Amino acid sequence: MYLFCVPKSIQSVRERTKLNDMENFKIKLITNGPRNFKGKLTVLCSQPGTTTRHYMIVPGIESQNLSNWNDDLQCFTGTDKTTLHDNGIIDDVMTRLNELLDTYSFSSGKELFDCFRGVPGAAKKIPTLGEFLREVVAEEKSKEIGASSNYQLYNTLLNKLKGVNLKTQETFIPSSYNGKKLYDTPVSDITDYHFRAFGEWIKTDLGGSGYRNLMTTFAATMERASERYPDIHRLVYKWRKDSVKKAERAERLTAQQLLTESKNEIPTLTVDELNRFLNFDLTTIWPPQKYRQRLVEIYYDTVLLMYYTASRPADVIQWDWVHNYCEETGQITYIPHKLRNRRGKRVTINLCPQAVAIIDKYRGQSKGGYLLPLPMNEIDWGELDGESYKTWEKKRNHTLQSINLWLNRIACALNFDIKKLTMYVFRHSSITHCINRYNMNVMKVAAMAGTSVEIINKHYYNPHIDNNTIPFTDL
Repeated sequence: MYLFCVPKSIQSVRERTKLNDMENFKIKLITNGPRNFKGKLTVLCSQPGTTTRHYMIVPGIESQNLSNWNDDLQCFTGTDKTTLHDNGIIDDVMTRLNELLDTYSFSSGKELFDCFRGVPGAAKKIPTLGEFLREVVAEEKSKEIGASSNYQLYNTLLNKLKGVNLKTQETFIPSSYNGKKLYDTPVSDITDYHFRAFGEWIKTDLGGSGYRNLMTTFAATMERASERYPDIHRLVYKWRKDSVKKAERAERLTAQQLLTESKNEIPTLTVDELNRFLNFDLTTIWPPQKYRQRLVEIYYDTVLLMYYTASRPADVIQWDWVHNYCEETGQITYIPHKLRNRRGKRVTINLCPQAVAIIDKYRGQSKGGYLLPLPMNEIDWGELDGESYKTWEKKRNHTLQSINLWLNRIACALNFDIKKLTMYVFRHSSITHCINRYNMNVMKVAAMAGTSVEIINKHYYNPHIDNNTIPFTDL
């Protein structure tokens, strides 16, 4: 009986070929390579479907005689010291090559062998889905144009995969497949099974919230990955067919009850609440510092200017004397910040006397040339792109948070019924009052507010607030 030694990690050729099919490479040990490789133990790397072949001599082999090489078993047969040594070398080499295939992305066997030898830049590490998304978010943020509208979608997906809610600072169990988090899964391993599992996780753990946006962004992420790394699986799962079904409304509700149910959630001030806000004595909640007292007054006037113009928070803080305000006509003209990268139409607003009074009150007080002397407007931001946009956005968010904080203090002092008073409540209120109280045509209101009739009906208009028509200037 002829004894021989087989290394533990060496599998049959058939098993190894099956393993490496996932990476689109096959590696095999041969002794009959071409030219300089003939008669030497060599690793053959081939790519299925092509005639491409690359070779590497196995380093460190001591045996000068390959007669005891067993091609089927992929090892030397025998128990002598040299055979044991050489089989150990084979084990180490093949294990290392398979580890490289599992860890990095290669376009050819040459790149694989160069990486094995330690040639700099030979390998391109395949990132996990989480790592790749972080790259995408950074790239989108650094864009000079379009950063505001794109990176937030990828950032939201990234946080969902991480299991973090940034608004509440809460953590939750993120999506996984076969016990492994999608966040930690290499992008080259992501398949339709992972994609489907993510969709089911949204429907079960998130209650379906954000299903369409998250699934669309997931698919777009994998498309981007396929442009950079080979062997990325093409996602063909028809996720829209499995989309979240709208919850059925309670039966036997009247048409008026259905309308009330859909509109009650739009936070809007009544005209009585607005009048109480207009007549509120700020000194009752003023902080002791004079500088902070002035800030509270500016915050107060900022939301009133929003109300009189039905504008968005990001727009009202950007208006300046040169580009947006015309004293001769008493108009504000601007392109909404939200639509700045979507060829948005220019909005023109005919200012009421109350709005003009607020603008005149702060004439020349902003060093940056803006209508409102908010702290962030002490400099001229110019065109918002690249790094300047990211810095501006951070300061804008801080400003809006500060204003909303003081608005809620006023709401508590006035004992408003509204759960949370924010800057956007004044936009909702303005649009609702224009339609219900001032009898304005909804199309004109949409033009003034820089939005559409459809969006007004869906997000801004509350039909149950003050339906008695009065002139606009009565407030």
